[in-house]
Amino acid sequence: MCMNAKDKKKVKTVVCCLVEFLLFAAIVFVFCWPFKVEGVSMEDTFVTGDRVMISRAMVFLGHCTRGDFVVCKVPLYGKEEYIIKRLVGLPHDVVRIEQGFVYINDTLLTEDYVKGGYTPGHVERTLGDDEYFLMGDNRAKSYDSRVIGPIKEDQLVGKVIFQFPWFKNDFVGR
Repeated sequence: MCMNAKDKKKVKTVVCCLVEFLLFAAIVFVFCWPFKVEGVSMEDTFVTGDRVMISRAMVFLGHCTRGDFVVCKVPLYGKEEYIIKRLVGLPHDVVRIEQGFVYINDTLLTEDYVKGGYTPGHVERTLGDDEYFLMGDNRAKSYDSRVIGPIKEDQLVGKVIFQFPWFKNDFVGR
C-alpha cells in the first residue's frame, strides 16, 4: 500500500507528537514525582488525601531551604516509609526546642503555621554536614526529628514544588 504525500505528513505529525509527549513524560518522571499525603502530622497545611508534586532534582542540586516541605525516607514500623515534613534545621544549625518554642542558632523561629502553636519536647542538637531537622506542622502528633533524630541528606527524596488544588481533600473528618 502506498501513501500519498498528505498521508505521510499526517503520520509524521502524529509520530512527532507522540515522541514529544514521551520525552516530556520521561523528563517529568526523572525530575518530578507525585506524592499522596497520609497522616495527621502536617495538619492543617496538608491533610490525608492531599496530593503534591515533588522535585528530586531540587534536593540533588541542594535547593532546599528552611521552611520548605520535603519528602524523606525513614524507618517506621520495621520498614522504610515516605513522610512529608517541614524543613526546620539546615546543616550546621543549632536546633533548640525549649518551653514550647523552636530556636535556630539562638533565634526564635516564627511559626504561625504550627497547629496549636506549641512544640512539645526538649531538644538541643547541632546538625552535622549532611543533617537536616524536620518537623510536622501538627507538632503534638508528628513523628519527626524530635523522635528519630536528624535526617541525613541521602534520606531526602524530594522537595514539594506544587500542590494539586483539585485533589485538596476537604472532606477528611466530616
